[in-house]
Amino acid sequence: MPQRLSLVIGLAVALGACLIAAAAGTQGPAEPVSAPARGADSVFVGCSGGETGEGYGHTLTRDGQLSAYVKPLREAATHTPIRRDSAATAAVFAALEHIRFRALRFNRVGNMTCFLELTDSEGEHAVTWIKGEPPAALEPVLAALGRAFRDKPRMWP
Repeated sequence: MPQRLSLVIGLAVALGACLIAAAAGTQGPAEPVSAPARGADSVFVGCSGGETGEGYGHTLTRDGQLSAYVKPLREAATHTPIRRDSAATAAVFAALEHIRFRALRFNRVGNMTCFLELTDSEGEHAVTWIKGEPPAALEPVLAALGRAFRDKPRMWP
């Protein structure tokens, strides 16, 4: 399952940045940046699969960096920085703690699978769900993520 989840996350990483940049009116190719370093306190949220197998979504780090990503099938992910917002990212991390995210065990996959992954000093923990059917327990976190990425299209859950 960890390899499958890594594939889902990898696929999801690339598609989102291009779609988000296009929706925001950005012209030309997105300026790629690195994904948050493994081990850094970070959150990945997105979806992947479907007819194309592509993935897309958002990332944020505890230090306030918000980014979008796109992951075409069989290609490296492209991350596009959106802005820095320490208050928004602090709210997301607080919501994860409030719902005891690490205790959640929800792993459903489908044609389009969405995910939420937390990486921090305690390691990695992720949940997956079929697009459009997020677990109710995630609502406070998804709401905080929606506020954090308020000026960008939300392509999840």
